[in-house]
Amino acid sequence: MERDAASKAQDVPDWDKADALERAVRSRNELERRWHDEDTDIDDETFFRNLPVLERRIKELRADQRAHEALKAEAEEAKEDVRNVGVEDAHAEARGDQEGLERRDRSTGWQGQQDI
Repeated sequence: MERDAASKAQDVPDWDKADALERAVRSRNELERRWHDEDTDIDDETFFRNLPVLERRIKELRADQRAHEALKAEAEEAKEDVRNVGVEDAHAEARGDQEGLERRDRSTGWQGQQDI
């Protein structure tokens, strides 16, 4: 069970869109800089036509990043829960707490090792 949880946490790869987010933020910043700079060719029409596209892309990437972080945290939490259950089971077994183990089995739906 612990191996399954560890595997699940490892199945969540690092977020692979950090470069895209960085590029979008740099593009927006460059657009704003060039618009404020009087010596460039970015007029109001060009600026306001391009800004919403960049803002939307940044917003989408940040939302994706938050969702990915939540998924990774959930997987890590599941892994930690499994570790805690394993420790609690070991303590219950050491104490001879058969009732505690049976209560755990009922709450998780575990029916013992099945012969296949």
